[in-house]
Amino acid sequence: MVRDYHTYDHLPFDAAVVRPILETVIDHDAVGRLFLIESDAGVIGYVLLGFGFSIEYLGRDGWIDEFFIAEPWRGRGAGRQVLALLRDQALALGIRTLHLEVTRRNTRVQRLYAEAGFADHDRTLMTWWEDQ
Repeated sequence: MVRDYHTYDHLPFDAAVVRPILETVIDHDAVGRLFLIESDAGVIGYVLLGFGFSIEYLGRDGWIDEFFIAEPWRGRGAGRQVLALLRDQALALGIRTLHLEVTRRNTRVQRLYAEAGFADHDRTLMTWWEDQ
């Protein structure tokens, strides 16, 4: 499914690199939580809630990362349900602020996130990569 998400969002994918990252989050609760999204049909997606810490964001904060629902189940309300459950999980884990990122071209998902209470707060996400 990670490969499917990376293909959908035009991200590079290397199973040899991704596997140990997934193992880290599964094996170390301090890093975050990996949730499988299930329906009567079985696993239909996944989402990673990663942990950070920030003075500005009032302590422990979370990043909704790698949020993927397989194509046949998109647009049926699963995303809304997952976001509501993630907010509950975040509060239970002491997280007061959740972040996520979405590509500019994906306006459908931007609307979903806005309806769930996420807001663009006039900042630009900038990233440093070790190997670039």
